Amino acid sequence: MGAHVPLEAPQAWAIVARARELSIAAVIDGKPLIRKMHAALLDGRLVLHGAPRSAKSVWVGAPVVAAAEEVVARIPSWMRHPERACPATTFYRSAQVIGHMVPIEDPEARSRGLSALMARLQPEGGYRPLDPDDPMYRSALRGLGVWAVEPESISGVIKLGQDLRGGEILGVLRGLWDRGGPGDLEAIELICDAHPSRPRLRSIPGGLMLRCHPGEDDIAASVALVRGQYWNTRFDDGILAEALRRSAWVGLSDAGQLIATARGISDGTKRAWIYDVVVASSHRGRGLGTILVSTLLDHPAIRRVHDVRLHTRDAMAFYASLGFVEVRRDRAGPLGPGPYERSEMARLGGAPASAGA
Repeated sequence: MGAHVPLEAPQAWAIVARARELSIAAVIDGKPLIRKMHAALLDGRLVLHGAPRSAKSVWVGAPVVAAAEEVVARIPSWMRHPERACPATTFYRSAQVIGHMVPIEDPEARSRGLSALMARLQPEGGYRPLDPDDPMYRSALRGLGVWAVEPESISGVIKLGQDLRGGEILGVLRGLWDRGGPGDLEAIELICDAHPSRPRLRSIPGGLMLRCHPGEDDIAASVALVRGQYWNTRFDDGILAEALRRSAWVGLSDAGQLIATARGISDGTKRAWIYDVVVASSHRGRGLGTILVSTLLDHPAIRRVHDVRLHTRDAMAFYASLGFVEVRRDRAGPLGPGPYERSEMARLGGAPASAGA
C-alpha cells in the first residue's frame, strides 16, 4: 500500500466543505496565479466573492484548480527511528476540484451564495439576513464580485502513515501521545482509523480500545454514561457535553461502544481536577477504572501537574490505590452545605501512575 491513499468523491467533497479557505490556481495569459480565498459549497458549486475588479474577475471562463488541505500532524524522525535522520513527514488529507470559474449574475443567486459564505464563516449569526431587495444590501450586492467554480472533477488523498509497519506506526502513535501538542491526540484517532492494521496506542485487556480524543459520537456516549450520576444531577446534557469538549479526556470502547469515560481540567503545571469518571455497570469489576484513571493521569495536559485533585463520596479506597490521599472532608455544595459528605483527595508530584500497559 502506498503512502497516499485515494479518496472516494464524497470523502473529497467533505474535505472541501470543511475548509475555511481554498487555494485557487489558474494560468492566465501564460502566467500562473494562485490566491487564498474563502469559499462555500452550494448546490454542488464553490461560491467565491471579492471586489469585481480583483484578479479573480480575469479568471472567468478559465480552467481553475481549487485545493483544500488539512494538516493532521507533523511527524519528526525520532517518532519513527531513535537515531536515523529524516526530514519531518506531514500527515494530511487533501482534495482538489478542477473546473471553470463563472460569474453569478442573478441577484437572488448572488444573495444565496453570499448567505452560504456568511453561514460558513460566521455560523454564530449576528447579522441581518441577506436579501437582494433589502435597502441595506441592495447596492452592496450589486457592487460585489460573486463567482462560482463549476466542477468538472474532484480527487482527494490521505497520507496518515498507512504504509508504515507495526513498529513504526506504534512509534508514531506513542510519539504523538508523548508530545501532546495541539491536534496530536486527534491525530492518533485519525491514524488508528486509517491504518489497515487498526493499531492501538496501548494494549488493553479484553480487546478494548483506548480513546484519547472525543468525536461527537464519543461525546454523546460519554454524556449517556455520566448523566444522572449523583454529582451531575444539576446539569443537563448540553452542559455535560460542553464540559467534555473543554477537557482533557480518555475513554475505553468495546466493539465500537464506549464503555468508560473520564475527563480532567488542568493548567498543565500547577493544578488539575479530575471529573466524571464512570465505567459502565456491565464492565465493572475488571480493573478498567484503574486503567482509565491511570491513562488520564498520563494525559499530556495532566502528566506534569504537581497537584491533581478530585472529589468523591464513596471511592476513596480506589483513588488511594492510585496514589491519592485525603486532604479534606466536608459537605460543601455550590450554594452552601451539600446533600452528602464528600472527600477531597490529592495526588502530588506530577509523576504518572502506571497504566498497566
